[in-house]
Amino acid sequence: MKRIRPTAVIADDHAAMRDLVRRMLLPRFDVVASATDGADLIDAWQAHRPDLLVVDVDMPRLNGIEAVRRIRGLGGSSIVVILTVSDDRDLAEAALEAGANAYVVKTRIASDLFDAIDAALAGGSFVSQLG
Repeated sequence: MKRIRPTAVIADDHAAMRDLVRRMLLPRFDVVASATDGADLIDAWQAHRPDLLVVDVDMPRLNGIEAVRRIRGLGGSSIVVILTVSDDRDLAEAALEAGANAYVVKTRIASDLFDAIDAALAGGSFVSQLG
């Protein structure tokens, strides 16, 4: 019997970052959709109900933190990793308060993305080292 792999949706308004994250996730996740803004992320979440959301903060129409807040309000239980250029503590706190499980600074993606995912899968949270 074929093992079903966990699914993921990536939301970032930069195509190069979406592609990088997709390539990083493919060994462990089936990437079922991508979004370029928070509104499209909500639509993709509703369509696919993925196990994992990797979400940029600064996106057009609806930012990633507000999109996560709305998904949680709709009963979403996907693991959420916020991925952003900002190493601001207040923004990290806001992301976690909105319902994110982890906050990863993009400059630390190679070292932190899977640590963040694994921490969230174990029921914990993760925040990259902040400035």
